[in-house]
Amino acid sequence: MCTAGRKQETALSRSSTLICLPPTGLTSDLTSWILWGLWKARNLLTFDNRATPTSSVVNVVVVSVREWSLAQVTTKSNDHASRTIEVPPMMPHALITCNSNASWSKETRKAGLGWIMEVSRGGLIEEGQSHSWFVSSPLMAEALAIKEVLVTASHKSTPNVWIRFDSLELIRAINSNTFPMELYGILKDIESLSSAFVYFSYVPRLSNAHAECTMT
Repeated sequence: MCTAGRKQETALSRSSTLICLPPTGLTSDLTSWILWGLWKARNLLTFDNRATPTSSVVNVVVVSVREWSLAQVTTKSNDHASRTIEVPPMMPHALITCNSNASWSKETRKAGLGWIMEVSRGGLIEEGQSHSWFVSSPLMAEALAIKEVLVTASHKSTPNVWIRFDSLELIRAINSNTFPMELYGILKDIESLSSAFVYFSYVPRLSNAHAECTMT
């Protein structure tokens, strides 16, 4: 092996021992996640001619690690599930926080969509609801709610948007380079409405109760 190759191998080996410092609050090895984020940014630039700022790559990595960590927890106490979800580090100060939720009826194929939007300092901007017919699944209903949030947020003066919802499956689908066939159209709509300043995050269902209430 050449000298350059040995140095790269040594650097990768040592990276697994590096400590992730505050304020991230993470203890996982971030090397593979950072490489994954760089790979996704490279694909966006290569295939879509879309450049991704370095800060956005880091934000996506940190949020993704937190989502993965949450997914590993099989049991949660009510106290843990209902606690306030902290803003991921390095979020812009001018930020709209959006919680979305959806209901779905198998019999009627009707979906109820609800969302609530707040500024970063806790002031209520807006809450809304709508309905959609001929919806194929609960996951499709959740995706339609996300699209409604993005359309609504696009008319606001603050460009930075943090969207939180309680579907890990949808989080994985949005972050995937290969969208499921059923969700392909709606996820492409979400992708086109999103920008480098839109962040997606998972929250436990109990912490998403306010968005659920807007559907009643």
